[in-house]
Amino acid sequence: MRWKKTNIMALINCPQCGKQVSDKAPRCPHCGLDMTVPYQPPQPQPQKTEETQKKPRKVWPIIAAIAGVVIIIAIALWFFVFNDTKTNETPIADTTRESTVFPYKTSFTGTIGSQGSMYIDGNGGGSYTYDNNGTSLTRSIKVKSYDSATGHLLIESYNNNGDYVGQFDGYTKNNNTYSGTFTNYKGGTVKFQLYVGSTSDYKTNSSTDAEIRQALSQ
Repeated sequence: MRWKKTNIMALINCPQCGKQVSDKAPRCPHCGLDMTVPYQPPQPQPQKTEETQKKPRKVWPIIAAIAGVVIIIAIALWFFVFNDTKTNETPIADTTRESTVFPYKTSFTGTIGSQGSMYIDGNGGGSYTYDNNGTSLTRSIKVKSYDSATGHLLIESYNNNGDYVGQFDGYTKNNNTYSGTFTNYKGGTVKFQLYVGSTSDYKTNSSTDAEIRQALSQ
């Protein structure tokens, strides 16, 4: 009696999924592993620790940002303190700019043609008095411009009706004297010399009474 030679199928475990599969199967029906090539188990990946997962922080940008904020604050404080100091300083008379105010309350006496006097109230106004043929006349004045650097003082004159009479054009010296030329609205002129003190301390000029009246009277 002869025995027929038969191929007996053996079952093996799939090296990848562990399930049973025929040793004759070219591929695992469960996980699809190729059974015709030697199995290469996957290499385990090293686990990252908490320290290796943390990336080093860049500190220079933070330092630069903090330094920038400190600089800005310092500049702002400097401007605040500087401007506040300037604001609280006692005002000093501007010696380079013209003003419409002679900032000194002053009483002058002397000559406006003949004997005369002038009062400046320190606020841009005042009055002057002169002798008109034995009669004392008073006119109001208004400072038109005053240059404290040169002492140039220009004053306009008005009669009692508010009409323009003329102007004093002269220079002050140490705020004690004021001299120059008065020109009336018609163009007539007369010299004036005024100072702080007694009239006997100053000589009158050579203008005659007629010239004085022509220049000053209205």
